[in-house]
Amino acid sequence: MTRTCPYCGRSVPDEEYPGHLERAHEDELEGLDRRLVARRSGSRSRPRKLYVLGGVVLVLFAAAYLAIFALSSATSPETTAVQQPDPDAPTHLHGAIHLEYDGAVVDFDDPMYIERDGCFHFHAYDDAERWHVHCEDVTLEYALGTLGFELSADSLAVDGETFSEDDPGTTVSTTVDGERVDPERYVLEDGDDVRVVVETNDER
Repeated sequence: MTRTCPYCGRSVPDEEYPGHLERAHEDELEGLDRRLVARRSGSRSRPRKLYVLGGVVLVLFAAAYLAIFALSSATSPETTAVQQPDPDAPTHLHGAIHLEYDGAVVDFDDPMYIERDGCFHFHAYDDAERWHVHCEDVTLEYALGTLGFELSADSLAVDGETFSEDDPGTTVSTTVDGERVDPERYVLEDGDDVRVVVETNDER
């Protein structure tokens, strides 16, 4: 069915009539016609409003994530590593680590080791020995430095105590996949199995 537009005299199909009024006579509308167009505009604006609201929510979530990551990086422990990673060069690597000194194996599942650094860290939901790297150029020295350990090729310092191969009967072994490495120079790679073992004799 059609109806005749009272403003221009055109014959317009019923389903197109509100749109015709809005497009051709928006400034001339009176009474019922004005309300008809207002209802149509309101129904069209609701989905648009929902899209805008959804966009705002996504932006807020993204901002919150970035703020948390930035805070994690900003509050990372200071390290004295010779080589520092590049936080502007993202990556995502995983591997395993075993650290043993003074007859005890370090439990990296302890909350004190979780999420301490933006470039190298452990996750609470993950295997206690599974590390994550999120920046390029993370050395083994830097990685352990974020956890409070100062590791070099021949010594390990932790909690104010230093284990050094200069001490009689003390050995400090740092290997990756069974090969001895220099922690200051070795950059972690995906799948690396790291083992740091300090052994001392009874006289120490």
